[in-house]
Amino acid sequence: MNYSAGVWGFYEYNSLDVVQHKAMRFFLGISKFTPINALYGDIGWLMPKYRRWLLMGRLWNRLVSLNDNQLTRAVFLQDVTINTENWSSDIQDIFTEFGLEHSFNTLSKVDLNLFKYKLYKRNAKTRKDTLMFKLKL
Repeated sequence: MNYSAGVWGFYEYNSLDVVQHKAMRFFLGISKFTPINALYGDIGWLMPKYRRWLLMGRLWNRLVSLNDNQLTRAVFLQDVTINTENWSSDIQDIFTEFGLEHSFNTLSKVDLNLFKYKLYKRNAKTRKDTLMFKLKL
């Protein structure tokens, strides 16, 4: 499901969410009528969007660590220079959203533990916000 998600992970694909929800239901052995928020709460997985963003952060760390004489590094630097409607602009938006823009601006590694922590916090907040709007009386 996440093959090369570091490259394409900024986009949302509902079909991937459906596959993950089916897998969680299978692993937990529960019915298809169990609320999705309950699934995430019980299994402790990141929502697919946030998991892909974490993979984008890992790819970022690999790219900024490349030697300057490598072709991949040259393509990466060109992408960062253009920074309009491309992968670099997407990762910059993500880093800015989580207060990690310093890593983008200095082309340095992002602290993956901190990034993961912030993603899990956002994941929990998103689930909580969704639950608040879907309460049934």
